Amino acid sequence: MMKILYAPLTLVWAILMVSCSSDDDLIERITPAQWSREVTDSDVKIQLSTGSKTTKASITSDENGLFNAKGMSVFCLATDYINPSTISIDWNKGSDGFKYSVWVNNVQINAKIDKNNEKTNLTWDDDNARWYPSGSWHKYAFYGYYPRVADENISYSSTKITATIPLDGTQDVIYGEASSTNPKAYSREYFEQKQHKYEIPAMSFKHKFMRLKFQIAAGSYGNNGTVDALNSGVKKIEVLNVPSEVNLVIADRENSSNNGAISFTPDMNNSYELKTDDAADGITSLFTHKDNDETTPLAYWVPSTWSKFIGQGILVPVPTADNHYYVRVTLVNKKGEEFVSAPTLIENTRDFVAGRSYRIRLTIRGTNSIQSTVDN
Repeated sequence: MMKILYAPLTLVWAILMVSCSSDDDLIERITPAQWSREVTDSDVKIQLSTGSKTTKASITSDENGLFNAKGMSVFCLATDYINPSTISIDWNKGSDGFKYSVWVNNVQINAKIDKNNEKTNLTWDDDNARWYPSGSWHKYAFYGYYPRVADENISYSSTKITATIPLDGTQDVIYGEASSTNPKAYSREYFEQKQHKYEIPAMSFKHKFMRLKFQIAAGSYGNNGTVDALNSGVKKIEVLNVPSEVNLVIADRENSSNNGAISFTPDMNNSYELKTDDAADGITSLFTHKDNDETTPLAYWVPSTWSKFIGQGILVPVPTADNHYYVRVTLVNKKGEEFVSAPTLIENTRDFVAGRSYRIRLTIRGTNSIQSTVDN
């Protein structure tokens, strides 16, 4: 049975005006003739908050979409021209238009549910305020992702920005954007218009990965029934043919349908190991000795009935049509002898979908026979 893993994450970017003047004074104070061509801050402040939960190794949310997260990142990018300008839109580092075009550049933000459990607040990690540029020559859009990577892992061209995110099976990747079809949104000019001054652009994050969760069960083997299985313990579960990194398109000005696209190269020599919630070195540390016999190796011994889920699951990008994942299990018997299974194909009768959880049931018939099935 396929289970929904996450509720949608809804992120609202509150763009509020800050001024000591009255509202009417603020609206009338700036005229087009006074707009600056300088690349400087205006008095229109960018403040971030959300109306929408998460914990542990992945960003998860409750039914209200509330979440906590440290280490998110945001870009504010010029996407089109509002007024004739000699400052071209160019996202490439070192270009003449870069400073104006990439107004907020991979800046870390953090999300935290407020004390009333009513909304998620976003704060700049460095506690420094950000402002719209003083000249309303460009309209801007916001692009956010998690987990944030260092600036050296960001690739820039004149029309496209991409983040390269390293992986080990414990990271969720989420992505969202806030843009508008209004020819002046978002900009200083837009928010200084009376009809827009209380408007709040909304960003909905989407999960880009799916989760594999594991259960084990005893299966019959030959004339021994389940005897061989019940004398087998699991020491390690790995998923193979996984990427060491993914490329996430932050924004593509030439083709916005590419925004948030994921690409990766599978590697059969690369693997993700199943972890427990509180043991970074694998799953064994939470497992028990069979029959409480201290001379028996520490492992998760195959139960006679279905067990609870093992570990916290493994997060992977949705495989392409010509790519498949494999599972490899390390078993141990009561003598302490270890047996590593051959890679078993993780096969699914339906298309995998990002943001969902899939139960991988491992039927263990003994140290020489393991079958893997996906529960939709």
